[in-house]
Amino acid sequence: MIRLLVVFAAGVAAIASGVVAVMDDRAPRQAGNNGIKPVAFDVVAADRRPACQTGELVPKDAASLEMTIGTFGAPGAPLEATFTKDGRTVTSGRLARGWHEGVVRVPLRPVARTTGGVTVCIRSASRGRIALAGHEGRFRLAYFRAGRESWFDLAGTVTHRFGLGKAAWEGSWTIVLAAFLLLTGLGLALWTMLRQSRA
Repeated sequence: MIRLLVVFAAGVAAIASGVVAVMDDRAPRQAGNNGIKPVAFDVVAADRRPACQTGELVPKDAASLEMTIGTFGAPGAPLEATFTKDGRTVTSGRLARGWHEGVVRVPLRPVARTTGGVTVCIRSASRGRIALAGHEGRFRLAYFRAGRESWFDLAGTVTHRFGLGKAAWEGSWTIVLAAFLLLTGLGLALWTMLRQSRA
């Protein structure tokens, strides 16, 4: 029985160590995206005219905007991103000259709260062309939080978002229930192993 307990404890410790290692990894974390895959360069803007997209949701704490942009081989000119709703500016950002085509990150002014129904416009200061990657005429937008964070840092945010979009009787507390059920399952597994070892 002691050997069985040692094996079980070692297994739980190994799983816990792996979870902690993953949760403690610090990296740039995404605040959200518009769900569009960068399948092709569907949208082209030229002659300093902006490419605009309506009905976007800009998440709270977004500190930069990530997009995939083609320049048709030309050097990246100054790039402007503006976010407006009902005539007011929600946030904006600018990328200096010298960037290269591909995945780019545009710094944004701080976003105080999540805002829906936003019109996003991307404009190049050059008279050349830029192509924005997306799908079926809409371009992908991904938002990143400031700095590098671990999943422990984001525990409160993850718990809050877990409860969004659920039925009225559900909410953030359901993630606590999920953790309780997981621990209960481990306890039942140990009880079953002990019972079988005595048989």
